[in-house]
Amino acid sequence: MPGVLVAIALSALLAAFPIYGLAASLEAKRRTQRLWVSTCMATAIVYAYDALTGGKLSLNTPFGYSSFYGGRYYGLGNVGMGLALGASFGLGLALERRWLAALLCAFGTVLVGAPFWGANIGGALTGAVLTATVIGAGRWRWWHLFLAVLLTLALLGAFAAFELLRPEPMTHWGRFVHTLRQEGLGTGLSIVWTKLGISFRAFRGIHWNIAFAGMAVLILALWLRGERDWKLLALTIGSAAALLLNDSGPQTPVAFAFLPLCVLAAKSVSG
Repeated sequence: MPGVLVAIALSALLAAFPIYGLAASLEAKRRTQRLWVSTCMATAIVYAYDALTGGKLSLNTPFGYSSFYGGRYYGLGNVGMGLALGASFGLGLALERRWLAALLCAFGTVLVGAPFWGANIGGALTGAVLTATVIGAGRWRWWHLFLAVLLTLALLGAFAAFELLRPEPMTHWGRFVHTLRQEGLGTGLSIVWTKLGISFRAFRGIHWNIAFAGMAVLILALWLRGERDWKLLALTIGSAAALLLNDSGPQTPVAFAFLPLCVLAAKSVSG
């Protein structure tokens, strides 16, 4: 009889281990999710406040722009814009809701791009590409792409109309629109070419190049681990858009990808 009781006790103990392990694993996943939800939400709130106040936190602060050197006097810079979009996207990833990620990215697009808020037109274009990818990745139809382009043009048109109604341009986009109207397409193309040159010169900063290379390696590592759904595709295309549609070289994609990469890596490691 004692032997039977010992056997039963040992069996119960052995059965409890996987149950305990599963419970601990689930609790660890919940803690990880809460951590990244809180981090992304806090970052999104800070940059949303900054955008809504016209860059109040970005100007003349220890880690912001200096009004003396004239880096930027209003709205969100490219690094701040990247972090704002990345936080919005990362929050959707942490909450594991695709429709919520799309809504947050769409809100972030307007927030960083509107002339009276973030005033970053490269951010608006980056956000439009990101939002379209979140919605359509893995299920594209030709009309999805057509609708995405149409909505992006409508957004840019609304921002341009706002600027043209003002006696003086309010933002970079406003000056570009006014220049096109007054001097023609040739001058506009010259401005675009100059912006491309500025973007390529930004690759001279070795520390940003190292961060950019690290970002690319992490994206590749996630792909090799089997993370090949809409999340990684949206992150990759969003990072490419941040690189190509802004004039800060590797800085903007690194800033954008930071939080979403942390979320995806944490989820991949925790299983």
